[in-house]
Amino acid sequence: MKSIAAALGRLCIVLALLIARPCVLFGEEEKGTDLELIPEAILLEPSPRTDPALEGKTSNSFRIKIFVDEIAQGNFQRHGLAVPPPSPEFSDWSNLLSLDVWAEAVLTSSLSFTLADRFNYMEGSNIDFPHDGFQNDMEEFYLSWNACGSDYIDLGRINVKNGVAVGFNPTDYFKTNAVVTRISEDTTVLRDNRLGALMARVQVIREIGSLTIAAAPQVSDTPHRWWTDESAEGLQLDRTNNRTRVLAKVAINALKGVNPELLYFYDDGRSNVGLNITRVLGDRVVTYAEWSAGRRMDIIGEALEDARKAGIIPAGAPSAIRGSTDERFRNQLAVGFSYTDSAKRTTWLEYHYNEAGLSSDDWDLWVNTGKEAAALIDNPATELFGRNILGQLWTIREFAQDVQEPLRRHTLFIRSFWEDALVNKLNLTGILQVNLQDGSIFLQPLAEYHLSNSATLSLAFDFFLGSKESELGSLPKRGDVRARFTYYF
Repeated sequence: MKSIAAALGRLCIVLALLIARPCVLFGEEEKGTDLELIPEAILLEPSPRTDPALEGKTSNSFRIKIFVDEIAQGNFQRHGLAVPPPSPEFSDWSNLLSLDVWAEAVLTSSLSFTLADRFNYMEGSNIDFPHDGFQNDMEEFYLSWNACGSDYIDLGRINVKNGVAVGFNPTDYFKTNAVVTRISEDTTVLRDNRLGALMARVQVIREIGSLTIAAAPQVSDTPHRWWTDESAEGLQLDRTNNRTRVLAKVAINALKGVNPELLYFYDDGRSNVGLNITRVLGDRVVTYAEWSAGRRMDIIGEALEDARKAGIIPAGAPSAIRGSTDERFRNQLAVGFSYTDSAKRTTWLEYHYNEAGLSSDDWDLWVNTGKEAAALIDNPATELFGRNILGQLWTIREFAQDVQEPLRRHTLFIRSFWEDALVNKLNLTGILQVNLQDGSIFLQPLAEYHLSNSATLSLAFDFFLGSKESELGSLPKRGDVRARFTYYF
């Protein structure tokens, strides 16, 4: 504890020095904004929500982007499950109507304020939505101070995104529990539609690279407080700030054709190190790798421990299956490449590895335990016991989804995007994910058509395929169809 306190104390001193004289600290005299110091790659990088269709009212001091989202979804049930969920209820349909607002106000020549909010109204069959279906997700609100030159200090709720891969991001450390409303299975969509964490962030950008330090403190999880409550008015900070976390990242731009990032992440007593690296090969191919490692339990151990802390599993109740409760060094990796052809098609091919995921033996144990529990629910005398076991088993799967990690260890991922496919303004996207241990498949074809600069219509299908004892073939949902209409003001 003393070493942790000392480390945090040193970090606070560094932040204080940065706030007081950031330019002097890094060997530079204080002066006006020097845009020429920002690397061209950063200037060309798109900022969040910069779709031309989102461009609303714009001025030198205020920008706002507003759109309405209507998502209707129909679900197809799978019968004869090897491991049924503890509750037999299945939602045949759901509907989500959202109002999304992004605004930026320039308060002074060096100070600005950013706000991102998504207000949802949800309804569906066999779904007990809280608060009569209304949910407000205050995704971001923060002040940004251009202290001098290319040095920035941000304070507030910020959606910090890291990683160079597309299907799985081991170094995207702030993704845990941040997705409230799961509107897609596409990771690129979920990264933009999630809650940020309350933090202080410092960014120092130089021609040879950049330094980022972000500190997110623990917020009291006292219930029924507006900052932790899950009501429509609550900020749900207990989801994003339930423990102290600190991120330090160094990006290097001095190497020709290669862009590495080094990361260190402190997570409430646990340390993680990460690496992102990209290399451009010609005009069409980009190779990349994303790696993270740290001491931790496996997914089974973490999920059951988390459920006990939350009171989902009663204290003293035996574990349905035994995971690794020993913390040891575990690796996560996403490695792949992208290829862009002359027809505006870009395809990403990735391999994902999660050492904390379930091994083949772990999965067999999960399935066999679930089968035994399913037999118990047929007898009134043992039904409650059987459902408790099933609840633990499905808690493990839900935990993996909440922390946005692969449940199993080895996965192949392919994503292809075709702009102006077949006809103008029609975009096609295909996602294929294969569990390399049992061969089960997730498949998503999606078509998006821009009716005008203000309106977009899309249609997507999700398919979960495999044997009834495989990861994706054991889900209660066989697939779904999702129609979406978006209107930009």
